[in-house]
Amino acid sequence: MKGPGWLLGSLMVLVGVAILAAVVYSFLSLTRPGQNGVGIIRAMLALVLVGGLVILAGASFTMGDTQTRNLLIGGVVASASGAVAFYFASRSAQDARRDLLNAALGTETVPKLVDLTVSQAQAAMSSGSLVLKLPEPVPAAEAKVATQSIAAGTSVPRGSVITVTV
Repeated sequence: MKGPGWLLGSLMVLVGVAILAAVVYSFLSLTRPGQNGVGIIRAMLALVLVGGLVILAGASFTMGDTQTRNLLIGGVVASASGAVAFYFASRSAQDARRDLLNAALGTETVPKLVDLTVSQAQAAMSSGSLVLKLPEPVPAAEAKVATQSIAAGTSVPRGSVITVTV
């Protein structure tokens, strides 16, 4: 074995096998009954990104420049962590981000105002920091709310304005 050429070849084969395995797994999961089907795009992007950098890092071993080699190895580590984060981003991760933002920035859940009277809607909104915007001219207290600008149950930043129609 002369030089690190065997390493570069091995890395290329390894990346190719990983991409092939991802494609086969994705197609098999699409044909399984009761499965929603796993998308192939996220897996392919992650594999191509990390695989390309692994090949570049392997190729850097053929160079005598240790600074370039260290830079490419660092790129592999950074990109691998980014690809893993991207690959595992999902709906539950979106929920976790929303919970984190709620805790950090402070949000409130919009109450259901539709079918309440104007006075009931005002009472419901007075318990929090959300602002109720009524149509002009201000309707009678017993008038019913027909629509609200932000759906009930939605998390919004504190102080958000909820516009209603009567």
